[in-house]
Amino acid sequence: MNNIEINISRLNYLLSLFKLTRGELLSIISQGLKNSLKESDIFEGNIKLSHLKKIDKVFNKGLQFYVD
Repeated sequence: MNNIEINISRLNYLLSLFKLTRGELLSIISQGLKNSLKESDIFEGNIKLSHLKKIDKVFNKGLQFYVD
């Protein structure tokens, strides 16, 4: 699997900026998936590239933003 280490504080910053909860974000990026994503899939530091791309479709910051 292509897992990438991300900066969780940046993701939390975007959630507060866009006034989204973790649950709301998980719901948005889980659309179209067989199994819904869990908080541990996203907020523990390592994330699949495909999930990161879905997150970036919500925030539109570019993948590099989450990695720095």
